[in-house]
Amino acid sequence: MRNSFPPSDGGRSTTDRRQQSFPSSSTNRYNSRSAQSSPPLNHCTTWNQQHSQYHNTNFPPNYRRDRAPSSGFSPPVTRARPNFIVQLLHPAAANSDTKLSKKQEIESIALLCEIPEESVHVPQFGCIAASFSFRQWVDARSAVVALWDYRLQGRHDFVPELIPNVVVPSDMDELKDRLRDLFSSHVLSLMENGQGVKKVRMEIDDKSRQVASFSSKRGLKFEVFEKKKALEAERDLVVNRLDEFNNAMKSILRYLIGQDGYEFDVDDEDDEDVAVFSLEGAYDWRRIHYLILRECRRLEDGLPIYAYRRQILKKIHCEQVSLRISKLTSALWVQASFESLEYRYSSYAVVLLY
Repeated sequence: MRNSFPPSDGGRSTTDRRQQSFPSSSTNRYNSRSAQSSPPLNHCTTWNQQHSQYHNTNFPPNYRRDRAPSSGFSPPVTRARPNFIVQLLHPAAANSDTKLSKKQEIESIALLCEIPEESVHVPQFGCIAASFSFRQWVDARSAVVALWDYRLQGRHDFVPELIPNVVVPSDMDELKDRLRDLFSSHVLSLMENGQGVKKVRMEIDDKSRQVASFSSKRGLKFEVFEKKKALEAERDLVVNRLDEFNNAMKSILRYLIGQDGYEFDVDDEDDEDVAVFSLEGAYDWRRIHYLILRECRRLEDGLPIYAYRRQILKKIHCEQVSLRISKLTSALWVQASFESLEYRYSSYAVVLLY
Protein backbone atom coordinates (compact mmCIF):
# COMPACT_ATOMS: atom_id res chain seq x y z
CA MET A 1 0.00 0.00 0.00
CA ARG A 2 1.45 3.29 -1.02
CA ASN A 3 1.91 6.16 1.34
CA SER A 4 -0.37 9.04 0.58
CA PHE A 5 1.90 11.61 2.06
CA PRO A 6 4.35 13.41 -0.28
CA PRO A 7 8.01 12.57 0.01
CA SER A 8 10.14 14.64 2.35
CA ASP A 9 12.31 16.02 -0.50
CA GLY A 10 9.34 17.77 -2.14
CA GLY A 11 8.63 15.02 -4.57
CA ARG A 12 12.02 14.87 -6.16
CA SER A 13 13.23 11.55 -7.36
CA THR A 14 16.10 9.49 -6.09
CA THR A 15 18.26 10.63 -8.96
CA ASP A 16 17.72 14.25 -8.05
CA ARG A 17 18.63 13.54 -4.47
CA ARG A 18 21.79 11.80 -5.60
CA GLN A 19 22.79 14.77 -7.74
CA GLN A 20 22.12 17.17 -4.92
CA SER A 21 24.40 15.32 -2.53
CA PHE A 22 27.44 16.13 -4.71
CA PRO A 23 28.25 19.85 -4.96
CA SER A 24 29.21 21.41 -8.25
CA SER A 25 32.77 22.17 -9.32
CA SER A 26 32.22 25.94 -9.00
CA THR A 27 30.98 25.43 -5.45
CA ASN A 28 34.06 23.37 -4.65
CA ARG A 29 36.33 26.10 -5.94
CA TYR A 30 34.49 28.71 -3.88
CA ASN A 31 34.60 26.60 -0.75
CA SER A 32 38.28 25.81 -1.23
CA ARG A 33 39.08 29.52 -1.57
CA SER A 34 37.02 30.31 1.48
CA ALA A 35 38.75 27.64 3.49
CA GLN A 36 42.15 28.92 2.43
CA SER A 37 41.39 32.59 2.91
CA SER A 38 39.73 32.36 6.30
CA PRO A 39 42.30 31.60 9.00
CA PRO A 40 41.42 29.62 12.08
CA LEU A 41 40.25 31.39 15.18
CA ASN A 42 43.53 30.93 17.04
CA HIS A 43 45.66 32.13 14.10
CA CYS A 44 47.69 35.37 14.55
CA THR A 45 48.19 37.40 11.36
CA THR A 46 51.80 38.35 10.70
CA TRP A 47 52.99 41.78 9.51
CA ASN A 48 53.88 40.49 6.07
CA GLN A 49 50.38 39.03 5.63
CA GLN A 50 48.79 42.30 6.70
CA HIS A 51 50.70 44.30 4.09
CA SER A 52 50.79 41.71 1.35
CA GLN A 53 47.61 43.13 -0.15
CA TYR A 54 49.34 46.45 -0.93
CA HIS A 55 51.38 46.59 -4.08
CA ASN A 56 54.99 47.70 -4.13
CA THR A 57 55.17 51.44 -4.77
CA ASN A 58 58.39 50.99 -6.73
CA PHE A 59 56.52 49.21 -9.51
CA PRO A 60 53.77 50.55 -11.79
CA PRO A 61 50.18 49.27 -11.56
CA ASN A 62 49.47 45.86 -13.13
CA TYR A 63 53.13 45.04 -12.95
CA ARG A 64 54.06 41.36 -12.80
CA ARG A 65 57.29 40.40 -11.13
CA ASP A 66 57.81 37.41 -13.41
CA ARG A 67 58.00 39.73 -16.41
CA ALA A 68 60.43 42.49 -17.34
CA PRO A 69 59.13 46.05 -16.77
CA SER A 70 58.09 48.13 -19.72
CA SER A 71 60.60 50.34 -21.48
CA GLY A 72 58.98 53.54 -20.19
CA PHE A 73 59.36 52.61 -16.52
CA SER A 74 62.51 53.58 -14.61
CA PRO A 75 62.82 52.75 -10.91
CA PRO A 76 63.74 55.63 -8.58
CA VAL A 77 67.48 56.30 -8.32
CA THR A 78 68.92 57.14 -4.90
CA ARG A 79 72.04 59.33 -4.86
CA ALA A 80 75.02 57.88 -3.08
CA ARG A 81 76.24 59.71 0.00
CA PRO A 82 79.33 61.81 -0.82
CA ASN A 83 82.52 60.96 1.00
CA PHE A 84 83.64 64.59 1.19
CA ILE A 85 81.75 67.89 1.29
CA VAL A 86 83.41 71.27 0.78
CA GLN A 87 81.38 74.20 2.04
CA LEU A 88 81.75 77.89 1.28
CA LEU A 89 80.85 79.98 4.31
CA HIS A 90 79.92 83.62 4.21
CA PRO A 91 82.55 85.98 5.63
CA ALA A 92 80.27 86.63 8.62
CA ALA A 93 79.29 83.02 9.27
CA ALA A 94 78.13 83.82 12.78
CA ASN A 95 75.39 86.07 11.40
CA SER A 96 72.45 84.01 10.15
CA ASP A 97 70.91 86.99 8.35
CA THR A 98 73.61 87.23 5.72
CA LYS A 99 72.67 88.18 2.21
CA LEU A 100 71.99 85.52 -0.33
CA SER A 101 74.91 84.67 -2.54
CA LYS A 102 74.49 85.02 -6.26
CA LYS A 103 74.30 81.72 -8.06
CA GLN A 104 76.33 83.09 -10.94
CA GLU A 105 79.17 84.00 -8.59
CA ILE A 106 79.21 80.49 -7.13
CA GLU A 107 79.14 78.96 -10.59
CA SER A 108 82.04 81.14 -11.70
CA ILE A 109 84.06 80.07 -8.65
CA ALA A 110 83.28 76.42 -9.36
CA LEU A 111 84.36 76.93 -12.96
CA LEU A 112 87.66 78.47 -11.85
CA CYS A 113 88.32 75.53 -9.52
CA GLU A 114 87.24 72.98 -12.16
CA ILE A 115 84.42 71.62 -9.98
CA PRO A 116 81.74 69.66 -11.90
CA GLU A 117 78.39 71.38 -12.17
CA GLU A 118 76.49 68.38 -10.79
CA SER A 119 78.50 68.62 -7.56
CA VAL A 120 77.43 72.22 -6.85
CA HIS A 121 74.58 72.98 -4.47
CA VAL A 122 73.54 76.55 -3.62
CA PRO A 123 71.17 76.83 -0.62
CA GLN A 124 68.77 79.72 -0.39
CA PHE A 125 69.22 80.58 3.28
CA GLY A 126 71.75 80.25 6.08
CA CYS A 127 75.43 80.97 6.54
CA ILE A 128 76.48 78.41 3.89
CA ALA A 129 76.85 80.06 0.51
CA ALA A 130 77.45 76.83 -1.41
CA SER A 131 78.50 73.22 -0.96
CA PHE A 132 80.37 70.85 -3.26
CA SER A 133 80.13 67.07 -2.94
CA PHE A 134 82.90 64.67 -3.95
CA ARG A 135 83.43 60.92 -3.95
CA GLN A 136 87.20 60.96 -4.42
CA TRP A 137 89.67 62.48 -1.97
CA VAL A 138 91.88 63.83 -4.74
CA ASP A 139 89.04 65.97 -6.09
CA ALA A 140 88.07 67.27 -2.65
CA ARG A 141 91.68 68.14 -1.78
CA SER A 142 92.22 69.98 -5.04
CA ALA A 143 88.99 71.93 -4.55
CA VAL A 144 89.93 73.07 -1.03
CA VAL A 145 93.42 74.17 -2.09
CA ALA A 146 92.09 75.98 -5.17
CA LEU A 147 89.36 77.76 -3.18
CA TRP A 148 91.89 79.00 -0.62
CA ASP A 149 94.26 80.04 -3.40
CA TYR A 150 91.62 82.21 -5.05
CA ARG A 151 90.60 83.65 -1.69
CA LEU A 152 94.21 84.66 -0.99
CA GLN A 153 94.27 86.30 -4.41
CA GLY A 154 91.15 88.28 -3.55
CA ARG A 155 88.91 86.59 -6.12
CA HIS A 156 86.22 85.82 -3.52
CA ASP A 157 85.50 86.35 0.19
CA PHE A 158 84.03 82.96 1.08
CA VAL A 159 85.69 80.69 3.63
CA PRO A 160 86.29 77.08 2.43
CA GLU A 161 85.60 74.34 4.96
CA LEU A 162 86.06 70.60 4.48
CA ILE A 163 83.58 68.13 6.02
CA PRO A 164 84.93 64.57 5.57
CA ASN A 165 82.51 61.69 5.99
CA VAL A 166 85.48 59.34 5.61
CA VAL A 167 88.37 60.43 7.83
CA VAL A 168 91.86 59.24 6.99
CA PRO A 169 94.68 60.84 9.05
CA SER A 170 97.16 60.75 6.18
CA ASP A 171 94.72 62.66 3.97
CA MET A 172 94.30 65.39 6.58
CA ASP A 173 98.07 65.71 6.94
CA GLU A 174 98.43 65.97 3.19
CA LEU A 175 95.87 68.77 3.04
CA LYS A 176 97.56 70.59 5.92
CA ASP A 177 100.93 70.45 4.17
CA ARG A 178 99.47 71.76 0.93
CA LEU A 179 97.71 74.66 2.64
CA ARG A 180 100.85 75.42 4.63
CA ASP A 181 102.87 75.66 1.41
CA LEU A 182 100.19 77.88 -0.10
CA PHE A 183 100.02 80.28 2.85
CA SER A 184 103.81 80.41 3.23
CA SER A 185 104.29 81.26 -0.43
CA HIS A 186 101.60 83.92 -0.18
CA VAL A 187 103.27 85.55 2.85
CA LEU A 188 106.66 85.56 1.15
CA SER A 189 105.17 87.09 -1.99
CA LEU A 190 103.60 89.88 0.11
CA MET A 191 106.94 90.60 1.75
CA GLU A 192 108.73 90.79 -1.59
CA ASN A 193 106.25 92.09 -4.16
CA GLY A 194 103.07 93.03 -2.31
CA GLN A 195 101.23 96.16 -3.40
CA GLY A 196 101.55 97.75 0.03
CA VAL A 197 105.24 96.94 0.22
CA LYS A 198 105.88 98.44 -3.23
CA LYS A 199 104.04 101.60 -2.26
CA VAL A 200 106.00 101.98 0.98
CA ARG A 201 109.30 101.34 -0.78
CA MET A 202 108.52 104.02 -3.33
CA GLU A 203 107.73 106.40 -0.48
CA ILE A 204 111.07 105.59 1.19
CA ASP A 205 112.96 106.17 -2.05
CA ASP A 206 111.17 109.48 -2.60
CA LYS A 207 112.02 110.79 0.86
CA SER A 208 115.60 109.54 0.56
CA ARG A 209 116.00 111.52 -2.65
CA GLN A 210 114.62 114.61 -0.95
CA VAL A 211 117.05 114.22 1.92
CA ALA A 212 119.93 113.65 -0.50
CA SER A 213 119.04 116.85 -2.33
CA PHE A 214 120.48 118.81 0.55
CA SER A 215 124.22 119.00 0.03
CA SER A 216 125.27 118.91 3.67
CA LYS A 217 124.27 120.23 7.07
CA ARG A 218 126.96 122.90 6.98
CA GLY A 219 126.08 126.26 5.57
CA LEU A 220 122.34 125.56 5.55
CA LYS A 221 119.86 128.02 6.89
CA PHE A 222 117.95 127.13 9.99
CA GLU A 223 114.67 126.67 8.10
CA VAL A 224 116.30 124.39 5.53
CA PHE A 225 118.06 122.44 8.25
CA GLU A 226 114.77 121.88 10.09
CA LYS A 227 113.08 120.78 6.87
CA LYS A 228 115.83 118.27 6.20
CA LYS A 229 115.57 116.96 9.75
CA ALA A 230 111.79 116.53 9.38
CA LEU A 231 112.22 114.63 6.12
CA GLU A 232 114.69 112.28 7.78
CA ALA A 233 112.24 111.65 10.62
CA GLU A 234 109.43 110.90 8.14
CA ARG A 235 111.68 108.55 6.20
CA ASP A 236 112.70 106.72 9.36
CA LEU A 237 109.03 106.40 10.35
CA VAL A 238 108.17 104.80 7.02
CA VAL A 239 111.16 102.46 7.34
CA ASN A 240 109.96 101.41 10.80
CA ARG A 241 106.49 100.72 9.42
CA LEU A 242 107.95 98.43 6.78
CA ASP A 243 110.11 96.70 9.37
CA GLU A 244 107.09 96.14 11.61
CA PHE A 245 105.17 94.61 8.71
CA ASN A 246 108.05 92.30 7.83
CA ASN A 247 108.38 91.30 11.47
CA ALA A 248 104.68 90.40 11.61
CA MET A 249 104.95 88.33 8.42
CA LYS A 250 108.00 86.52 9.80
CA SER A 251 106.05 85.75 12.96
CA ILE A 252 103.35 84.08 10.86
CA LEU A 253 105.98 82.17 8.90
CA ARG A 254 107.58 80.92 12.10
CA TYR A 255 104.19 79.64 13.21
CA LEU A 256 103.73 77.83 9.90
CA ILE A 257 107.25 76.46 9.97
CA GLY A 258 107.48 75.48 13.59
CA GLN A 259 104.92 72.66 13.57
CA ASP A 260 105.76 69.05 12.79
CA GLY A 261 109.38 69.85 11.93
CA TYR A 262 108.33 71.64 8.75
CA GLU A 263 111.28 73.25 7.00
CA PHE A 264 111.15 76.52 5.14
CA ASP A 265 113.81 79.11 4.34
CA VAL A 266 113.31 82.20 6.52
CA ASP A 267 115.87 84.81 7.42
CA ASP A 268 116.18 84.68 11.23
CA GLU A 269 119.00 87.16 11.65
CA ASP A 270 116.84 89.66 13.52
CA ASP A 271 114.96 87.74 16.17
CA GLU A 272 111.98 89.64 17.49
CA ASP A 273 112.23 90.89 21.06
CA VAL A 274 108.52 90.44 21.75
CA ALA A 275 106.16 87.83 20.35
CA VAL A 276 103.70 89.87 18.32
CA PHE A 277 101.11 87.16 17.71
CA SER A 278 99.80 84.49 20.04
CA LEU A 279 99.60 81.63 17.53
CA GLU A 280 99.49 78.19 19.08
CA GLY A 281 97.86 74.83 18.52
CA ALA A 282 96.25 73.62 15.32
CA TYR A 283 96.18 75.73 12.21
CA ASP A 284 93.22 78.08 11.89
CA TRP A 285 93.48 79.13 8.27
CA ARG A 286 90.68 81.64 8.59
CA ARG A 287 92.40 83.44 11.46
CA ILE A 288 95.80 83.35 9.73
CA HIS A 289 94.33 84.97 6.66
CA TYR A 290 92.62 87.58 8.82
CA LEU A 291 95.96 88.50 10.42
CA ILE A 292 97.60 88.79 7.00
CA LEU A 293 94.88 91.09 5.70
CA ARG A 294 94.98 93.21 8.83
CA GLU A 295 98.73 93.72 8.67
CA CYS A 296 98.50 94.71 5.00
CA ARG A 297 95.76 97.19 5.82
CA ARG A 298 97.74 98.73 8.67
CA LEU A 299 100.81 99.07 6.49
CA GLU A 300 98.81 100.96 3.88
CA ASP A 301 96.98 103.11 6.45
CA GLY A 302 100.30 104.46 7.68
CA LEU A 303 99.37 105.27 11.29
CA PRO A 304 102.54 106.35 13.12
CA ILE A 305 101.84 104.13 16.12
CA TYR A 306 102.13 101.02 13.92
CA ALA A 307 105.86 101.68 13.63
CA TYR A 308 106.22 101.61 17.44
CA ARG A 309 104.08 98.57 18.16
CA ARG A 310 106.87 96.32 19.37
CA GLN A 311 108.22 99.04 21.63
CA ILE A 312 104.79 99.53 23.20
CA LEU A 313 104.26 95.79 23.67
CA LYS A 314 107.71 95.44 25.21
CA LYS A 315 106.87 98.13 27.77
CA ILE A 316 103.56 96.43 28.54
CA HIS A 317 105.34 93.10 28.91
CA CYS A 318 107.91 94.49 31.37
CA GLU A 319 105.59 96.72 33.39
CA GLN A 320 101.92 96.85 34.25
CA VAL A 321 100.32 99.67 32.31
CA SER A 322 96.95 101.37 32.71
CA LEU A 323 95.46 103.11 29.70
CA ARG A 324 92.54 105.45 30.20
CA ILE A 325 90.39 106.07 27.17
CA SER A 326 87.71 108.74 26.99
CA LYS A 327 85.70 110.24 24.18
CA LEU A 328 88.43 112.81 23.51
CA THR A 329 91.24 110.25 23.40
CA SER A 330 92.98 110.10 20.04
CA ALA A 331 92.66 107.09 17.81
CA LEU A 332 96.36 106.32 18.23
CA TRP A 333 96.00 105.55 21.92
CA VAL A 334 92.82 103.59 21.32
CA GLN A 335 94.70 101.42 18.86
CA ALA A 336 97.57 101.03 21.33
CA SER A 337 95.24 99.82 24.05
CA PHE A 338 93.61 97.23 21.87
CA GLU A 339 97.00 96.15 20.57
CA SER A 340 97.77 95.04 24.11
CA LEU A 341 94.48 93.19 24.44
CA GLU A 342 94.71 91.67 21.00
CA TYR A 343 97.88 89.79 21.72
CA ARG A 344 99.06 87.88 24.78
CA TYR A 345 99.66 90.81 27.15
CA SER A 346 96.17 91.35 28.48
CA SER A 347 97.35 90.35 31.97
CA TYR A 348 99.90 93.16 31.96
CA ALA A 349 97.63 95.93 30.70
CA VAL A 350 94.52 97.39 32.29
CA VAL A 351 92.32 99.37 29.94
CA LEU A 352 89.77 101.75 31.44
CA LEU A 353 87.04 103.04 29.15
CA TYR A 354 85.26 106.29 30.00
